[in-house]
Amino acid sequence: MRRVAALAALLLLTACSPGGCGQTAPETPEKKGETPAPTPEPTPEPPAPEPVSWPHDAGGVLTPGSGSGATDPTVWAAGMRFPMEAGPAYANSQVYGYGGFAAPGPGGQCDARNYGYPWRDNFCETRSWSNGLCPAGKGHQGQDIRPATCEKKVHWVVAAESGRITSIGSYTVTLLGDSG
Repeated sequence: MRRVAALAALLLLTACSPGGCGQTAPETPEKKGETPAPTPEPTPEPPAPEPVSWPHDAGGVLTPGSGSGATDPTVWAAGMRFPMEAGPAYANSQVYGYGGFAAPGPGGQCDARNYGYPWRDNFCETRSWSNGLCPAGKGHQGQDIRPATCEKKVHWVVAAESGRITSIGSYTVTLLGDSG
């Protein structure tokens, strides 16, 4: 009996080519009253994000009389998060803007003209300390950013990295990052 079963298996295997027997499974008859399940539509690709646009002056163009800006197009911190928790926010000078010690006229830090567009670069504004990235070899080392309004204790900031606050000054907060 074993020989007959082995012979039957051998005949079945040799009857098929290496690519298969060329047979297809029989179709399942549809039951009356049932409609076949619809084939789902393919998910369309999401649209490309719209480029963000806002009124701003070109990098390196500083407030007249405030120094020579740097026009280096290098993106120094591509993954850095914008430091304001929510917008809008306004980039401009706290020294050469209204209320600053070199202001263009009367007004205070809360002057409405400080809370509007266009954004203005102030990296390399005239300062007395060294900054090798500035054309003059010294100047402001960051970008001043104002929150949506001048209201105190309302607008949250986000640190560039985890760390410890080591100083809270009149215009600055110093963070010693965990990275050193």
